[in-house]
Amino acid sequence: MDRIEAELFSDGGNNAILRMPGRAFPGIVVQGDTLSTWRQQLAAALRTDPADGETLDELDYFVSELSEVLGR
Repeated sequence: MDRIEAELFSDGGNNAILRMPGRAFPGIVVQGDTLSTWRQQLAAALRTDPADGETLDELDYFVSELSEVLGR
């Protein structure tokens, strides 16, 4: 494992915005358990009828979560 210094723009608890050395744009670091939950929610929603209102709500929630992270 290497240790490096990165620029921290925002620390949101379960995710952070930082820029790695040599990169022009910052990236998003998401805790593994949070990312796993997002994946499970999306996978479950995609397995159901896309015309179902509950499915659309699940997909909307996922998009909202990603939008919040990306908006920081």
